[in-house]
Amino acid sequence: MGKIDNDLLRKMLEPQSSDQIMLESFESLKPTKKKIKKFLFICLVALIPAFLIGYSEDTIDLFENSVEKINTVLLAIFGIVFTGYVFFQALVNDDLLIRMLNYKTEKNGKDKSKLQETNEEFVQLMMLCLFFILLNLFLSLCLEAVPNDFVCFERRTHNNALAILLLNLYFFFVFYIMWEIKSFIFNIFQLFKMNAGTRAIEIIEKDKDKETNN
Repeated sequence: MGKIDNDLLRKMLEPQSSDQIMLESFESLKPTKKKIKKFLFICLVALIPAFLIGYSEDTIDLFENSVEKINTVLLAIFGIVFTGYVFFQALVNDDLLIRMLNYKTEKNGKDKSKLQETNEEFVQLMMLCLFFILLNLFLSLCLEAVPNDFVCFERRTHNNALAILLLNLYFFFVFYIMWEIKSFIFNIFQLFKMNAGTRAIEIIEKDKDKETNN
């Protein structure tokens, strides 16, 4: 069995609060040079439903229906990610655990093991899903009390502009979470590949031991 990198192990075992993990999950929403193309693409996609709903005369009703549908999708995503996280924990055997602990990666200027990075990505995605599920619940309760003809300004163009801006911000965050499912699927793919590779190495080593003994 290989030697474990104690520095990477120590970093992974550093205590973290749930609030700290939640804040770290929101750090992924900060725009950076590497993410600028992705952010612009998601923003443009989010602008389509934001414009259609914000320019409509039934903005309140349409947004309320959208919140309910999005919450249903987010609940399903949360369940899928949680199930994937359980599979991740079940698949990590001793050899794979050591390999992932010793494989160093860099994220946000910090050195981490592949195990810590993968574990944090799972948890942060679930935290984002949980936050927006609760946010949608709050919005649903508030929207029921808002009349359909509610306006903030006398001019319709000002109301439409404000609605489109706020809706674009809301849909951006929702679509960003859905986009991150791509990373989740990739992590699952990497995990299965590493697990298969570790098992293959074990089989090769066993065959070599048999040949040596014979």
